[in-house]
Amino acid sequence: MFFKVVVACGHLGFRREVEITRYFQANNALEAWDSAMHMPRAKKGQGSRCVRKVEQVDCLQYLYGKISEAENPYLQVRKSRSRTLMAS
Repeated sequence: MFFKVVVACGHLGFRREVEITRYFQANNALEAWDSAMHMPRAKKGQGSRCVRKVEQVDCLQYLYGKISEAENPYLQVRKSRSRTLMAS
């Protein structure tokens, strides 16, 4: 089963947030909800309230959603130059 989950995400400053739509493959809605709640950038201080909406979608919507996630700059993890130099 495929799910579209709206999650409140942070790292934007004190008490600021943005709602991001993520797509998950899970056995049921509770599994998708749990995965979203523990993902990076989720507002974990809000507890279960950081997950705003869970909706089942079809395979095509899931694939389009994963493509849009890959294009979203907020979700891209970039290594800083100092980290890259330290790893060398």
